[in-house]
Amino acid sequence: VKPPNVGELCEKARLSLTPDEAAEIGPQISRVVGWFGQLQEVELDNVDPAIRVGHEVESQRGLRRDEHLDFTEKDSMVASVGEKEGVFIKVPKILN
Repeated sequence: VKPPNVGELCEKARLSLTPDEAAEIGPQISRVVGWFGQLQEVELDNVDPAIRVGHEVESQRGLRRDEHLDFTEKDSMVASVGEKEGVFIKVPKILN
């Protein structure tokens, strides 16, 4: 596994790092990528999955069936919110 380009990673993640920060984080990212490379080498052919999808497993583990249910409490939910603007619910601003 080849080490990632820190500049490209920062651009994709929309991060801005100083050259010193990029130099510091580069080896750390390379180690993480190396660990994932090691995981890809693990032999899993004879390992059973932790969970299987199917009716027999649902009944054994007590999982519910995937069924459509109509949400009927919309009016009471909307009535309990603080501030509204038309049909929209106003929430605090979290981004600048």
